[in-house]
Amino acid sequence: MRAIALFLAFLMAVLQGLGLIRPEDDGTVEAVYLGVENYGQEDVNREHLNEFSYIFEVDGEQIVLKIPEDCESQGRDKEYPVQNILKYGYKYRIKYNEGNLEYIREVPVTGDETVPQIKGNPGEKTILNLLKTAMMPVGSALYIYGGGWNWQDEGASEFATDIGVAPEWKRFFRENDAGYSFRNNEDRKHSYYPHGGYNQYYYAGLDCSGYLGWVLYNTFNTGPGGEGMVWSSTTVAGRLADLGYGTWDKEKPGEGREKLLPGDIVSIKGHVWMCVGTCGDGSILIVHSTPSPSRDGFEGGGVQLSAIGMGTDCEAYVLADRYMKEHCPEWAERYEVQLKSLSVYMDLSHEKAGIFTWDTGSEDGLEDPEGIRDMSPEEILELIFAGDEPQEPQQGTEDMTTEEQAAS
Repeated sequence: MRAIALFLAFLMAVLQGLGLIRPEDDGTVEAVYLGVENYGQEDVNREHLNEFSYIFEVDGEQIVLKIPEDCESQGRDKEYPVQNILKYGYKYRIKYNEGNLEYIREVPVTGDETVPQIKGNPGEKTILNLLKTAMMPVGSALYIYGGGWNWQDEGASEFATDIGVAPEWKRFFRENDAGYSFRNNEDRKHSYYPHGGYNQYYYAGLDCSGYLGWVLYNTFNTGPGGEGMVWSSTTVAGRLADLGYGTWDKEKPGEGREKLLPGDIVSIKGHVWMCVGTCGDGSILIVHSTPSPSRDGFEGGGVQLSAIGMGTDCEAYVLADRYMKEHCPEWAERYEVQLKSLSVYMDLSHEKAGIFTWDTGSEDGLEDPEGIRDMSPEEILELIFAGDEPQEPQQGTEDMTTEEQAAS
């Protein structure tokens, strides 16, 4: 399991730091991963995944290596175990011979642990825990198209089947600022968008389906490495119903449905989001990962509270704005709360679009012992954030080195 492998790697690093084991004793050298060779070029695409070469920096010099199937690593992915632990700019201990990588393990970043303000309880199948879990990466995970999906873009990444918030998400958030953009079509080599149909930056943040997949996995599981729950955004609501967790339909609020309930999951064409609750004025408080413009005009965004309503004076917008500013101040300095249109966010015209509602009356769905579905969004947020003091923004992190951030 990834957690155990990382612990063993961390233990090795500690022993080396104490001088009890010299790095050269295990036959490895330290290397920094610098990405796929010729990344961004048209012919470097998913049709040639098995032909890729990979760049590492060793002792100040760049080397280019192939990754054979028998390369030893801590990766869990069955098809591409090494590629699914590679992260641009991160350090590894490697062995290589005649242009082939033989062994690789990640060098842990000391002090890089993430302690979210809100903590869900892995495997606790309740509506309250679903919403608590959903709040854990809010305001600290940037939008990465393909984030949460594996490197080959075919299913859940190791991060989406881990328990807890990945330190990499917060680290990437801190390394960037309001100038972050998730896509750069003019310079593909320096774009975070997955040109070529594979996800070089799968680890750095989350897209809408990767985020919901992580939330669902952490709600239903107590340990890492299980079957992933990352699916195409338009199909998420229907997939959950097919698994017997609840019901799926196309009845919109005011058109056969009184209102959306806390925990409802809505799939529209190209996006999926979760309802936190419906306010008294009919506006809807939601949580999702979505691109959104920064205050400096760059299309970044990520995991955030947003509102569906008629204007910025609607109850859902006021709530989202208040909680993002109080509990995610670093985020609020970069991004305004997003106001979404009901006509767009409830467009269920696509064949597979629809609304999923949890079955709270059987063991298959999620229980609701706290009566969350009878509460207002304001009451729900007060319950979730109870005991969490409003946060002050951390200053100067954008100018820190990776090592300084890890120690902060």
